[in-house]
Amino acid sequence: MILLCAALLCVCAAGMAEEVPLAHDETHRTVEREHGQPHVEKTESMETHTWVTAFDLYCEDCGRVIEENVRTEEKQQPHTWDVTRQEPTCTAKGAEISVCEICGAEKTQPLSQLPHVYADAALLEGRAAGIVTGTGEYAGLVIGEVTEAPACTETGRGELLCLTCQTAVRTVTLPANGHDWDEWTEVPVPEDEICVTEKSEQRQCRVCGEKETRTAGPAPGHQWKDTVIKEASCTERGEKLQECQVCHIVEKEDLPALGHSFGSVTAFIKHEVGAVMGSGENEDLILGKVVKPSTCTETGTGTMLCLRCQKAERSIVIPMGDHAWSDWEQQEVPEDLICVTDMIGVRHCLDCGFEETEVLAPAPGHQWIGVSFTEPTCTEPGRAVRQCAVCRMEEVIETPAFGHCFMWMDEKKPNGVTVSQYVCTVCGSVAEQRAKTTEQMYYGNTITSFGPMTRDLIGGSVWNRVTPLNLAEEGMFTYPLIASNLYTVGTATVINEKGTQLISYKLNSPKITVHTQTLVIYPDLEALRTGENAVILEFDQPTELEEYFGEDQLVLMAITLKADYDAMDPGIQGFREDKELISAMSELID
Repeated sequence: MILLCAALLCVCAAGMAEEVPLAHDETHRTVEREHGQPHVEKTESMETHTWVTAFDLYCEDCGRVIEENVRTEEKQQPHTWDVTRQEPTCTAKGAEISVCEICGAEKTQPLSQLPHVYADAALLEGRAAGIVTGTGEYAGLVIGEVTEAPACTETGRGELLCLTCQTAVRTVTLPANGHDWDEWTEVPVPEDEICVTEKSEQRQCRVCGEKETRTAGPAPGHQWKDTVIKEASCTERGEKLQECQVCHIVEKEDLPALGHSFGSVTAFIKHEVGAVMGSGENEDLILGKVVKPSTCTETGTGTMLCLRCQKAERSIVIPMGDHAWSDWEQQEVPEDLICVTDMIGVRHCLDCGFEETEVLAPAPGHQWIGVSFTEPTCTEPGRAVRQCAVCRMEEVIETPAFGHCFMWMDEKKPNGVTVSQYVCTVCGSVAEQRAKTTEQMYYGNTITSFGPMTRDLIGGSVWNRVTPLNLAEEGMFTYPLIASNLYTVGTATVINEKGTQLISYKLNSPKITVHTQTLVIYPDLEALRTGENAVILEFDQPTELEEYFGEDQLVLMAITLKADYDAMDPGIQGFREDKELISAMSELID
């Protein structure tokens, strides 16, 4: 409609231009305008159709048509579909028919035929032959037909009718109905078989008469009553009759010979020569006789009689008897040996006199008390005297001399010269005297924590020391830092708290220059020897060593510093090794 109005306006404008021509020179200013109304052309495409528009050339000033149909323009426009739907059924397909409102193009989309709808085949079960009409949601509809009714054990056949079209048919097999059983009843048994026949029950189908039998219980068995005709003896068989109290069947049965029965040889042990009488249930019976009595140290001989017939004999060896021990008596011990002698007990057999000794209590050991003590010096050993408070025995123990602990000390002489002396810090002995130098430097020397030397533990030539640590013992522990095995230059500290270890160190002089530092924990001497399973730690960093070593509580700590130091520095002291402490540490490691 919009295009039609535009075309009419163009025609009117052209008519007016002819009636009232505009003045202009002979050169027209031309433009294009639509020629008439556009028309539509069908295409094979189901997506678009073609719009065709023609254009005239006219003068913009005078409105005259200079030339008609100078150009045609085609545009593709989408179809505008009008859809009509034909619904499918269970007997015919459906379709969607689409027609373009503009160009009249047409397309058809088929719709699948619907499936037939049938009732559940179970609705035919249990029905007699014939047409079956539905109820409930299927009320008024024929749902199918039973063409062959099923029996108790035979299947039947039926046909289901489509609920929609009432024409399509589906054939189905109907299951057998199964038997309609009456109650179980006991099956009677002949009287002479009642004890040996299993109990059974039977039932019958009310429809087809088929019978079914099942076991209701085991055979009850005979209820025997025994009558002994002849008693069995040690050597001869007996005889008895058995009669069932239910079915009254009678059977005869032999009784096996009993065999001889002898008493226990225990009653013969250490018994005197002669007859041995029984006791308890065997009272007044002769068990046998002793020919040679047994003692505490020798076996005896004899014979045993059958307890039933008192005739059959069997030769026996009578076992030795136990000693009849007296009470323990304590042996006397000299007073001067009472601390080192075990307490011995003696007892004897009241029958044979055999004696036996036994340690009733181990030697208690001395109870030492101190009498006198002389301290060791740098050159002289110490002497300790102790005495046992029980036996008064005295013992003398010598403690080795400490040995000198030298270090350099300055002494200013009256003439103003300062002399450096190598003086023992304990006794003051002077080992060497020389003019003071400004320093006595050691470069790149090794510093370790106190403990046994590596070479003493695993061999070799390395003097570096290791320190044993007990991870199970909580607290703070300190160990001297030893330089070159000559000087004490600082302290190592181990804090063991709640399963966490913190290891650090402190030097005695700020003039000590440390170049490298290492902290290694070894689980045992084998790890110290091979380096396997060792753990490298950082100083001042909390660590849970249990994560590495599990339940192992004793480990070895190796602290190694490489440092420069001045032996003349006031903070550096001479080192004297405590041999007893080193020995105790070594035993702990082993």
